[in-house]
Amino acid sequence: MYCDLPFYHLYIDGKWLKPCCINTEEYRGEPNFNHKNLVSFRQKMLKGGVPESCNDCKIKEDSGVTSYREYNQELNPDPVYDHNNGIMKTKPFTFDIRLDNTCNLKCVMCGPDQSSKWLEDIDVYKDHIDSSISYKKSKTERLSNLNLVIEMIKDNASFISLLGGEPFQMKSAKKLLTSLTDWNKENTKILITTNSMINENNDLFNVLTDYKKVYFMISIDGVDDVNGYIRYPSNWIKFLEGVELLQKNSVEVRFNLTVSALNLPDIQNVQTLADKMNIKLILNNLHLPEFLTIDSLKPEVIVDNEYTKDYKFNSKNNKKLKRYLYALDEKRKTNSKKVLKWCWI
Repeated sequence: MYCDLPFYHLYIDGKWLKPCCINTEEYRGEPNFNHKNLVSFRQKMLKGGVPESCNDCKIKEDSGVTSYREYNQELNPDPVYDHNNGIMKTKPFTFDIRLDNTCNLKCVMCGPDQSSKWLEDIDVYKDHIDSSISYKKSKTERLSNLNLVIEMIKDNASFISLLGGEPFQMKSAKKLLTSLTDWNKENTKILITTNSMINENNDLFNVLTDYKKVYFMISIDGVDDVNGYIRYPSNWIKFLEGVELLQKNSVEVRFNLTVSALNLPDIQNVQTLADKMNIKLILNNLHLPEFLTIDSLKPEVIVDNEYTKDYKFNSKNNKKLKRYLYALDEKRKTNSKKVLKWCWI
């Protein structure tokens, strides 16, 4: 299963580098396309093996589900690059950049590392997910090399994917896009992953009007109250208004859903909505925290499909799931027993 991505793409999260966002290997260092670990990874790929850190794509493709590798083959069907046994002679021209954790939502499966708003409920996070988390840890050093990243992108990048946090809430996203050149505005494809809770007065939204190739990946985890609970405290009407705004001001919009115990029975409702709005739905499996995976749901909730074929009930995690939802309900004054009934069976 050869993948071109590590030969032209760079994932950057502050001082952490990866071959791609799905890959499970992480290497610490300044943005460097020929970091020794990236070179070693490419060499494994060139020998014809499938690195263990690529298992997510392999499992999806074996199941007939579009993998991240295949998705990028669609985006870049014939990438041009040059290397000497994994040591790149050419520069990366596509980028996946995690800028900072500023966010206006605190999704149930997220945490302070990825959402600043989660700091409001950090006590729940410590009690149920990671007792060592701290404000200092959640405010990563992602922005320390922002200027270096900008220089790598100028007059070079054909594709930039920006995530957070929520890019429409991040000053760093605005700084990056306002720092690029006229060449970038004309030629660089911009993909923003967003929760869609925006309006036309947003600063970043107005910056994006200068770019010719803008795409949006909209995170969705259910319909109406299910999405509102999981992606708390989003509002369904405002979400749909945001989707409509983004559709009118982009080349393409897609939905992205993370399959978990929280939304498994509601996925078909999301698919119906996506079909009605003529939006492609991308599905990914949740891996962490483990008690939020579908294995935490009781067998009577499970319907056989491509996402449940490896399902194995975990009674211990079922109890953890319920304790976690109960704690969130107490903190947020929500009602998971009403909205996510399948989690309480």
